[in-house]
Amino acid sequence: MGSAPPKVIDPAKAVDLSNAQGDLYSRGFPKRFETYHFFSIVEGKENRKAFSQSMRKLITEKVSEEGSKTLISTLKDVKEDHARIRKFKENQNGVKAERNPVTEDDDDDGLLAVANALIAFTYSGLAAVGPL
Repeated sequence: MGSAPPKVIDPAKAVDLSNAQGDLYSRGFPKRFETYHFFSIVEGKENRKAFSQSMRKLITEKVSEEGSKTLISTLKDVKEDHARIRKFKENQNGVKAERNPVTEDDDDDGLLAVANALIAFTYSGLAAVGPL
């Protein structure tokens, strides 16, 4: 008697999409280019507390008053972006696409404007932050 194969769980269906960083999506962020910013966490309890407060603001602050998108992209945001891109590609018949208010600019390159952000830590970075 053989055992049943392991059950495969789609992470996009197993988690709250509004409470997971968007880069967890198997297709990743849609992008034409990317930029990295590096930082260090200065040791000390007060610095750790200030860093934690800054992170909380970064994670929860809304990009605009009327929208629900936060500065750090959620899995829900990224899935919606991929859907917008797919719809845009399907409808490319001379109709100008809706622009993303987060990245709106005067450039008309014929592509849909999409911007996403994430934050990642090294092991030493997590150790510096410690329990929150």
